[in-house]
Amino acid sequence: PKIGLPSISTNPLVSLTIQLVLILTISIIYFDTFIIGFKNLFRLKPSMASLTSLGVISAIIYGAYA
Repeated sequence: PKIGLPSISTNPLVSLTIQLVLILTISIIYFDTFIIGFKNLFRLKPSMASLTSLGVISAIIYGAYA
């Protein structure tokens, strides 16, 4: 039963807005981890933070492309 909320599948603008809010929220919360990960990666001393940073950035780029 519908309760008056917009359907994500029929309204692409609502879907885009929800996805942007979610990714920006997570990116802001874990921004320090991204910085530490890329610093370690560029110093050629990769850590788990580097792996996480690369995974998240590649997922964001792939999601934006697809």
